[in-house]
Amino acid sequence: MISRMLNLRKTSGDCSWQPHRGWELFHASTAAAIGLFLLVLIGGCAHFQEASPTRLTRTTEVVTISADAWPARSVDAAESLHDQLGQRVTLVRRHVYRVGENLRAREIKSVCDITGKAVLGQGLVLDVMAPIQQVLPPNENDTIAADPNGTIPRPSPAAARAGLSDLVAEPGPGVLLARSLVFLSFPPSVGSHSALAAKAGYGAMGVYFDVTTPPAEITRRGIVVHFHGLGGTEYEQPVIDKLLASGFVVLSGDFPWNRWRPLSGTANTLEDVHKLSRELASITDDLLAEAAYAAEAATLYLQQTDPALAGCPVVMLGFSVGSLVTPTAAARLGARCAAMVLVASGCNLVAIAQESELTNGGISVMRLGERVTGAMSGLLYGTYLGYSKLDPWYTALACRRMPVLMVQGRSDTIVPTSRGDELFERLNAPDVLSYPGGHRMVFFALPSASGRIQQWVSDQTRPNRLAGGAGGQAVSRAVPGAGTGREPMHTVVPGMAR
Repeated sequence: MISRMLNLRKTSGDCSWQPHRGWELFHASTAAAIGLFLLVLIGGCAHFQEASPTRLTRTTEVVTISADAWPARSVDAAESLHDQLGQRVTLVRRHVYRVGENLRAREIKSVCDITGKAVLGQGLVLDVMAPIQQVLPPNENDTIAADPNGTIPRPSPAAARAGLSDLVAEPGPGVLLARSLVFLSFPPSVGSHSALAAKAGYGAMGVYFDVTTPPAEITRRGIVVHFHGLGGTEYEQPVIDKLLASGFVVLSGDFPWNRWRPLSGTANTLEDVHKLSRELASITDDLLAEAAYAAEAATLYLQQTDPALAGCPVVMLGFSVGSLVTPTAAARLGARCAAMVLVASGCNLVAIAQESELTNGGISVMRLGERVTGAMSGLLYGTYLGYSKLDPWYTALACRRMPVLMVQGRSDTIVPTSRGDELFERLNAPDVLSYPGGHRMVFFALPSASGRIQQWVSDQTRPNRLAGGAGGQAVSRAVPGAGTGREPMHTVVPGMAR
């Protein structure tokens, strides 16, 4: 009787009881119903606060980022490499994942076919067909402690879409390839051109953008530059799918891990704080600039090689750690950037790294043998901002008349809400869609919010809106050469056109 009421069945050969298939289906359907209910509940608790109608036109100070704030790159080295590359190149993609509060990195080489190349902005853009990379995420069986360099990278967006489970390094029969734009830049101290060519022979590391285009029957209306979060694109994908369906070409880019390096230091004295702050500012400004240079060059490449995208609007889209570089990239693009969406974002990168409950961002700061806290941490954060020139704290001021949508959690402890509130003020109080709960709640809500985000982006990129520019003035959105002072160098490799 009890077994019939509970719908249980006995397993042959033992005395254990297992749920009947119907009971399992009941649990599955119940879980699905609860999940749907929670999505509806989350969506119902969302609060949209529209910016003041005068935000884009009122006489609010807009800061122009000075030329000397941007770290130098060697365009001569980029041109030299452009001339020496043939139809194939070995590239390196750095994958970063979290172990406890620390970040680990691994670099994976791929042999790629080059279908086009151009020197634009501050570096070289390679249009490549690369093997899709994916390695399973870390689990309890991984011997991470025995490998100081880490072991298991997260999958790339292209790999996640393809559903692969093995690392692929060399093109061959049956290997899936994906189109990527890879941005390579070089410091002024890169050395001789021959040394650069030798380096390219074993693998050059850059910023990757996986290129996804709308279906052929949909008119292309613009470019979305998407910097994704540390955990990949699983929760972000509904937003990307909506934007693709509305006609946007999407460049899904990594955080500029090629410029990232962990840093440990002490803050026992005021001299220690200044020394550490200078080094932190140098590292963060360099990686923020790399993201901006990459976005600038990649969008110009698409606009200059695809007639359907010539002069089209560019929208910046950043999630979590990817959103931390997005305001600087938008500031770099200036009038070419039609709008920006920031999901779970903030400013003051050092403060976010030290206050986050998820990870320290590779920054370990100790005082008297313990993690820095209290007044000393406040001194560190403020001193760092005194040395930084490209933290979103500053570059947000260049975006004060740009249409911006922030999607935030009201009690985020991963990218602390207080840092998001600061960014909101620095951006001149833009549109904001807020949710109860924290960082994870925002990402759980993205499927239900995807349509709203897509509609907001479409509204900001309507032709009649773009004609007036950010402050009622007509603007030019195509900038050939992108600040190099020279004509861009384009090459389509013979026999490799798609």
